[in-house]
Amino acid sequence: MTSHTQDEVMIKLEDWFDPYNPEHMKAYEVLCKSGCWPEKFIPKHVYTGYMATININAKIAKTWLHVMKHGQIIGGAPF
Repeated sequence: MTSHTQDEVMIKLEDWFDPYNPEHMKAYEVLCKSGCWPEKFIPKHVYTGYMATININAKIAKTWLHVMKHGQIIGGAPF
């Protein structure tokens, strides 16, 4: 993670979230179980917009369908 600077561009959580990143998926699992993202998971330049969780769910589903369609295996991903 990088520290936040004044010049750093803010990005929406659903645009930053990467379903191919095992650490992101582990954090998502924590969200599902507890209702909260793990402490310090979301960098300062990332903000939670309206319907972020719904958009992340859709992004994960789209990734899953792509992986299944193309027979890919995601090394280390918890899904």
